[in-house]
Amino acid sequence: MSSIETFLNVVGRYRHLIAIVIGVLFVGFLSDTSIVSLMKLDGIKSNLQAEVNYYRRQEKEAAAELEALRSSRFAVEKVARERYFMKYSDEDVFVLSTDLPAGKETFNHGYGQE
Repeated sequence: MSSIETFLNVVGRYRHLIAIVIGVLFVGFLSDTSIVSLMKLDGIKSNLQAEVNYYRRQEKEAAAELEALRSSRFAVEKVARERYFMKYSDEDVFVLSTDLPAGKETFNHGYGQE
């Protein structure tokens, strides 16, 4: 028997097993709906779900703030003063910042000025 005939005998004997292995490899790793791509899509889905939850919380907070603004004149005044720095005509507003000036790493509070 030649080696080709031996090979064909082995293939003929195990043709079902070979077909199953090739099918599993194709479905598991090579196709568009493979296990690997499904795992990637599952990761993307969980990230998107986390984003949806974040925006739902933001929506609830904004709805609560809107309700407060609709129901209270003081809430409107607070938002106008804090966010938009609005003031009455007879008062002065000082905006204090915790940002350091460019190039300076510390603030010495007036001690040991050079």
